Formats: sequence, structure tokens, C-alpha cells
Amino acid sequence: MKKIIVFLCMLFTGTAHAEDLSIILHGFSQHLVNHNYNQTNNGVGIRYDNYDLGLQVGGYRNSFNKDTFYAGVDWLPYQKNISGCVDFSAGTFYGFATGYKYAVTPTIGVTAAIKCDKVFARVRIVPDFIYS
Repeated sequence: MKKIIVFLCMLFTGTAHAEDLSIILHGFSQHLVNHNYNQTNNGVGIRYDNYDLGLQVGGYRNSFNKDTFYAGVDWLPYQKNISGCVDFSAGTFYGFATGYKYAVTPTIGVTAAIKCDKVFARVRIVPDFIYS
């Protein structure tokens, strides 16, 4: 998995323009089930945006207090300018992550983001059966 992440980072830096790249700072999660999960998920990643697709790789401390490395794609077919610099987007994400039930776990879920210029907040909803 680490080799895949390194390969994708090299691919992004060779073909992306600076305005298409973003740094991802992971922060926290909220679980809807009553378990003793870690809800502080510090980490970092890099993201490349191209129209309605977003590719990202990175790592964070997951809800089971294990290190996770991931690679994935967001498909954001719904995009709307709310006002001025504020944009809203929504869609689905697909990818792979380590540190969960399997050595490499496939992931899928829904995502939404609010963005103003280069600052954005993203929410992801992942079904519990993916990671448990």
C-alpha cells in the first residue's frame, strides 16, 4: 500500500498544476454507534482536483487507534456555487485503506464539501460494515 501511495504522489506531482493540489488535514470523526472509538483522527494527505473527480492519498490515526494509509477517488457530480467564493459539492468516494478489518480494505461512502477559494471542509459518511 505504501508503494501505491508513493507512486500516486509521484504521478500527481508530475502532471498536476499547483492550483489543482490541496493539502488535507485530518481531524476528527463522529460515530453513531456506542463503542469506545478514537474520535481524534490526526493525519495528512494530498489531493488533486480535476473537474468532478478528486484523487487523494494520505494517512491518519483511525478510529481503532491504528495507523491508516489510504488512496481514493471522489466523484462529485453535484456542484453548486452558493454565493461569491462559496462552493458546495456532493457525491461518492471509493478507495482502499489499511489498518482496518483486512490488510487492505475497500472503502465506499458519500461525501460533501463546502469550499471557499482553497479552504474547504469535507464530510464523509462510511457504512459501519466497511470497517468493523
